[in-house]
Amino acid sequence: MIKKFLLFIFAVLLFGCATTRFIVLRDVPKNPVVTVIPATMDKKDLEVADEVTQALINNRVKVIERPAMITQTTKANIKQTGWNPDTGVLGAVTGSGAKGESVSQIGDIVELYSKTTADYIFIAQYPNKLKIVKRDSNEILFSDYYKSDERGNARADIREILVNLGIIPDIKK
Repeated sequence: MIKKFLLFIFAVLLFGCATTRFIVLRDVPKNPVVTVIPATMDKKDLEVADEVTQALINNRVKVIERPAMITQTTKANIKQTGWNPDTGVLGAVTGSGAKGESVSQIGDIVELYSKTTADYIFIAQYPNKLKIVKRDSNEILFSDYYKSDERGNARADIREILVNLGIIPDIKK
C-alpha cells in the first residue's frame, strides 16, 4: 500500500509540477500577420525587436510595420482676419510655426495594440525577452526569454515558439 501511495505522489509531482512555455491556440488565421514592437524606445529594445523581426521573416511569417510609437505635436501661431477690402478675401488665415515643437513617446505599450491590423503582436525587450499577444482578445499567449546563438540569431527558438503556438506548421526541413 505504501509503495502505491509513494508511486502516486511521485506521479503527481512529476506530471503535476511540469511547466510549459506555450498555450494551445485554436482558430489561428490561415496566414497570420505579425508586428513586432519594442517594449521601449531604448536602443537595446529596438535592436532586440529587429532581431525578432529578422527571425520571423526567416521563418516565412508575414510581418507588417509597427504602429508609430512617437508622436510629434507642432504648435502654430495662426491669425485669422475678417474681410480684407484690398484682396476681396473673407476670413483669410495666415500663420507660422512656433518655437515650441514637442515630441512624445507612447506611455503604455498596450495603447498600440488597437493601432495595428496584425493578428499577433510581439513585444521585444532587452535581453531577449518576448511577449506575444493576440490582438483581437489582448490575450497573452507567451511571455518568456528566447535563446539566440553567439551571432544573435534567434531563428531556431523563435521557430519553436511559432510552431507551438500554431502560427506556422511543424514542417521539418
